[in-house]
Amino acid sequence: MELFRLEDVSFAYGEELVLKNIDLTVEEGDFIGILGPNGSGKSTLLKVMSGLLHPDKGRVFLGDREVHRISPGERARIIGVVPQETYLDFPFMLEEVVAMGRYPHLGWWGTLRYKDMEYVEEALATTGLLELRQRSIHQLSGGERQRGIIARALAQNPRVLLLDEPVSNLDIKYQQGIFELLLKLNRQEGLTIILVSHDLNLASQYCQNLVLLDQGQLRAVGSAEEVLTPENIAKVYQVEVDVEKWSPLEKPRINLRPPPEENGSSKKIKPRRIHIVGGGGSAWRLSKRLNAMGHLLSLGAVNEGDTDSEGARELGIECIREVPFHPITEGKLKQTLELMLKADLVVVSEVPFGRGNIGNLKMALEALKKGKEVFVLDGENIANRDFTGGEASELWQEMKKKGARSVNPPELEQILKEGE
Repeated sequence: MELFRLEDVSFAYGEELVLKNIDLTVEEGDFIGILGPNGSGKSTLLKVMSGLLHPDKGRVFLGDREVHRISPGERARIIGVVPQETYLDFPFMLEEVVAMGRYPHLGWWGTLRYKDMEYVEEALATTGLLELRQRSIHQLSGGERQRGIIARALAQNPRVLLLDEPVSNLDIKYQQGIFELLLKLNRQEGLTIILVSHDLNLASQYCQNLVLLDQGQLRAVGSAEEVLTPENIAKVYQVEVDVEKWSPLEKPRINLRPPPEENGSSKKIKPRRIHIVGGGGSAWRLSKRLNAMGHLLSLGAVNEGDTDSEGARELGIECIREVPFHPITEGKLKQTLELMLKADLVVVSEVPFGRGNIGNLKMALEALKKGKEVFVLDGENIANRDFTGGEASELWQEMKKKGARSVNPPELEQILKEGE
């Protein structure tokens, strides 16, 4: 039975097209892995399928209805989502976190009933966390915490589970444990699983079918044997690999080949650690370009849900995130300064500055005073983006006096290529 159907779906962050003409069908009971390099559109595809993002073109069907026409509450009773990052600042007990998954099923007064607690207990038991139910979420290991977030989604009693990089930052033992849990849920409970993964071999071993994205387009859809071919990997990831069958599973296994010898006449760009001050989508295109050049990027501070925040997640970039619709706090600014001081250079993108994010510019000035190179994109026109009553313009003038350079994106790329 068909669960999802995507028809000619495209989506853009600002002017940057991230998904292009996607046609895809997911059947009830499938276990699908979405693969592709950073910036290929994997996380965005998952969010479009969940209804969190609305396509700019095309339609997404959940069953026989367009997903965005289903109310958020009803969607939450059908789709369980495990995001790439989960923020739980308050020290909730694990049982309380899992019980949050029952919210879409609660009545007018929002009171947990006996039946709701049965679902919570079942989710804890399924994920092997019953004995930890009264422990603070902050006291759990990385693997336990991730299982707790999955348990929260399971408590919704969904028909499909969407997971964005569910084993990122976990060691091998916990990676295997999470995938074994998902396989059990799929095979024994009939739960449809759709997950984003960077690990080609894990996806090959566990997923029933794979979707390979390349710059927002479908490169291949099918079994691991059909998708993970040397030709597809070379086109999408720009690396040469050998593909072998791994016994006893007889699933394709990817082995990297040593890179060819460098041509002595060609000059290889030295990767740099770069911190970008962004916001409102101002850093998305720059981040994508610098990431493609091989530089190690960080970004922030920005609000969760901001276009640049989502773009950083799509590219796998370290990002300092503040809660939505909230001024950047001192704590987040301190973390931002720490990233700036670790970086080789700081780039301030064409961000509009208001009272909520002016602290980012102050941190850039502080980094400059401590000896960091700072570049400001279109810095000469900072007044056009100053909504602070002139404070941002004054900060830019002070930065300019202390050596900050105003450049445009092509000039910055050329500077990085030349290794200045």
